[in-house]
Amino acid sequence: MVRAHLLISGTVQGVGYRWSCQRAAKGIGVTGWVRNLPDGRVEAVAQGTKEQVEQFIQWCYRGPEEARVSDIAVAHEAAAGDLQDFQIRCHLSGLSNLEFLKKYAKPGCVGLFGGSSGVDRAIRVGQRGMDDEGKPSLWSHAVVFEGERIDGRLWLLESDFEMGKGQLRNGVQENRIDKYAEEKEWPNLAVLDLGLKEKDTQKILVAGLDLVAKRSKYDLHGVLQTYWAMMRKTMDKGRDKDSTFCSAFVRAVFHHAGFDLIPGIAVQHTLPEHVSRTPAPHTRYLLVRDGT
Repeated sequence: MVRAHLLISGTVQGVGYRWSCQRAAKGIGVTGWVRNLPDGRVEAVAQGTKEQVEQFIQWCYRGPEEARVSDIAVAHEAAAGDLQDFQIRCHLSGLSNLEFLKKYAKPGCVGLFGGSSGVDRAIRVGQRGMDDEGKPSLWSHAVVFEGERIDGRLWLLESDFEMGKGQLRNGVQENRIDKYAEEKEWPNLAVLDLGLKEKDTQKILVAGLDLVAKRSKYDLHGVLQTYWAMMRKTMDKGRDKDSTFCSAFVRAVFHHAGFDLIPGIAVQHTLPEHVSRTPAPHTRYLLVRDGT
């Protein structure tokens, strides 16, 4: 396996370059990502066989019909196991958590959060077995965004277990995005936009609201079973039942609407890092302050 890092110059933004690049990459069979840079260039990483990567580089010189590529700087790097598919990325900085979410968290989008508390760090470290280099995951929690409500605020659906302020909240619930406003508590954020049609978004949100109405509890036992399955490398085994800890809840509501975010992993064993690695076509918006 080989890996190439490309910086593509010319008329390459505003012409559909990233979307065409993703389609070409999937057709060729390389994994990686592509994103726009503030200086007008496009950055891409591609990994595959030598022949596949060379074919991808040649496509990048051509690009879509309206693009005009003037130069490509190519650097060859060591292959790694961190690329599962080919993504369109938007890696941002200089935004607050609320500014980021208000800009990108549309209804039906998936949200990923990486927390800094002891529990969140334990969840992130606990997923390091999924990384070839044993690095902790960026993510400790997953949600589905609902959009703006009658109060003019943005809301989300999630399954969580919280204690504090004299109360216990256990299970599937609705919350305002303000819950994740503090940058020190939640340094890492991602929004995965799968480009869903309105009717599909509605199915997903209805499935989530149905679990809220049923007062579905947070599945602590399911969390323990999932980490045990990860250690035994049996993540694909299970009754494929719905589970309601955070990332399994997200997987379950998409599953109800006919979308399988992570084929090959039992629904009940879905972790935040699995959601992050979904092979489903999507645009990924990242705001990462703690990790790489």
